Amino acid sequence: MSKKIIIWLEDKPELNQKVEEILKTKFELVICNNLKQFGDAVNRYSSTPELVAGFVLDVLIETEDLSDLDMPLITTNKGHDTGERVLRNYIRNADGDSPQQDLWRQHKVLMLTSLSKLYFNSHYRNIIESQNNNGDHTVWLSKIDKDGGKVEAEKNIIYWTKSL
Repeated sequence: MSKKIIIWLEDKPELNQKVEEILKTKFELVICNNLKQFGDAVNRYSSTPELVAGFVLDVLIETEDLSDLDMPLITTNKGHDTGERVLRNYIRNADGDSPQQDLWRQHKVLMLTSLSKLYFNSHYRNIIESQNNNGDHTVWLSKIDKDGGKVEAEKNIIYWTKSL
């Protein structure tokens, strides 16, 4: 049996070697460095979504909008909200305008950031709470532990992979 696929949107994959090592033990990774590559990868598997175990999305990706995903009216707050907008508007189809429609709505997503846990919990708190209340299959995770280390974060990534 071949490995299931994780489609990963990450503009700086060189900063995530340990995360990549962890994920490669169980999954085939399709790492996309920009929105165009991500859209192409998602489209490639749209006829076989059962092959995709889930998605990993970087929170911060420098882009003005989601034009490369055929959603030019969705802005990204100068890249600060790119991952969240891809999740909400493209994968979860929250507004009903995604070219993917509801195809990926039930797939699990790991929102991964190098922002401190304290910062992203405060900045994205309302979004995270709303998703949790709606039974969304999304986990938000900082790659940096509260003490600046990475051990706890790596354990959490391993735990997430077990849920797939």
